[in-house]
Amino acid sequence: MMQTYVGFIDVGFLRAAGAAVLGQRAASVNPNSNAVANWFRSIGATPQLSGQTLLRAYWYDGAFDPAHPNYAGQRTFFNAIARTPGIQLRLGQIAERPNRLEDPIKQALANTAQDLGMEPSQLLAAFSQRWTFRPERQQKGVDTLIALDMVRLASRSAYTTILPQRLSPATATLPKQSEPRRISECVCCWHPPASKAWLKKLPSLPMT
Repeated sequence: MMQTYVGFIDVGFLRAAGAAVLGQRAASVNPNSNAVANWFRSIGATPQLSGQTLLRAYWYDGAFDPAHPNYAGQRTFFNAIARTPGIQLRLGQIAERPNRLEDPIKQALANTAQDLGMEPSQLLAAFSQRWTFRPERQQKGVDTLIALDMVRLASRSAYTTILPQRLSPATATLPKQSEPRRISECVCCWHPPASKAWLKKLPSLPMT
């Protein structure tokens, strides 16, 4: 029986890691799916996975509701991901809520205006012209999809080794940036348990 390994990528965590390394907002970082797929293929040549081939890498991300203004642009990005050889796209949802700091900050400004004898509405209007509160976003359903896929594939004996990754040493590309920069952080969980000793070596593996 051919031995295979499969990867699980939580892109929300990958994007956050890329943002931290590149010093950018997470929303500005677009992970390169070809670099991710190539990295997964490259580790198949290591002694630890000798003789195993990559089944596929599952790419998990949160999607905007079709009514969201960012839906069309995100859909274009997802279509490109879905066309990447070796990648299977799996989508949860993105939930938005008002920024938790907006109300207390506006209340503090209103109180300050009153203390200074100013009209609160005028100060708040001036503040709004210079500052916009971004909504807080949280992906939903991704962890459930990962767990279901792990169980589904295991029940079919579809893989020998599983690589669930939250931070992957992939390439993140910033808009209007000519040269991609590397994300070196890597946190993995491995099965079977005997391979856990390899975790310390993983960040130094070659990337293609």
